[in-house]
Amino acid sequence: DHVIISIEHFKMPYVPLVYVEVAFSKGLLRKITRILREPRRVTSLHEADTAIFYSLNTTMPGLEGIALGAKMIVKASEYIARMYPHITHFATLSPIPGFRDYLTAVLGGASKYSLTVRKINANKHGRFISTAQMQALQRELGDRGAETVSLSSVLKPLLENNSWHTTPGLRKAMRYPLTEITRYYLTREKRTDPKSKERSFAALDPVTNFHLSNGASVGSINYMANPTARGMSESFGMMVNYLYDGSMLEKNKRRYRAGEVVSRC
Repeated sequence: DHVIISIEHFKMPYVPLVYVEVAFSKGLLRKITRILREPRRVTSLHEADTAIFYSLNTTMPGLEGIALGAKMIVKASEYIARMYPHITHFATLSPIPGFRDYLTAVLGGASKYSLTVRKINANKHGRFISTAQMQALQRELGDRGAETVSLSSVLKPLLENNSWHTTPGLRKAMRYPLTEITRYYLTREKRTDPKSKERSFAALDPVTNFHLSNGASVGSINYMANPTARGMSESFGMMVNYLYDGSMLEKNKRRYRAGEVVSRC
């Protein structure tokens, strides 16, 4: 149910330059615990229809930043499709390493991002939370009064408490707002050119930019996909599936360079 595929230089045939770890599944895997926990539920390779790339690594620090990662995923997909023709879907299960720092800064009043406290609290058309969901969240926090409070004033102290997700009610109530703020971060936040101060087409999140530059699309945004200490410290447990459709890669690259984030979620 797992394989490791590598790229090697012809002068060093037994030393992988970059390698990707792949899990096979029936449909998307949306939680890293489905792959790494022991004991895990194993899907037979013959039953699988999806290859999930969940870890991309280089063995040589000097190669970081070189576009071998993009080539690795494409070559691995081609290899799997050739060796296992019943595998027809290819996706990643990827971290969102900067999300916690980003949201913490926004809730702290940072003005350098597209998202601001004002936008969160305006919550136009219930973008980040519905009235009923907000009331449920307040009840979980013990605030049963009729006073209306802002979403940011609820989120900021709650997310500073690293154990909030261990309370089942809070864990359920936070699904929608965290998922929707993550969606905003992945699809709307852009890098700013340090010289011109103008926003570029490139996604602020480096992992998102990497995959979308390769022609992938944003697939499922996954709540509590990595509830480990590391996952919570990086992204409040959020992860994302990027989808690699071989027939759409070039078109998606052009759309991304034109400023569009291709999303199927």
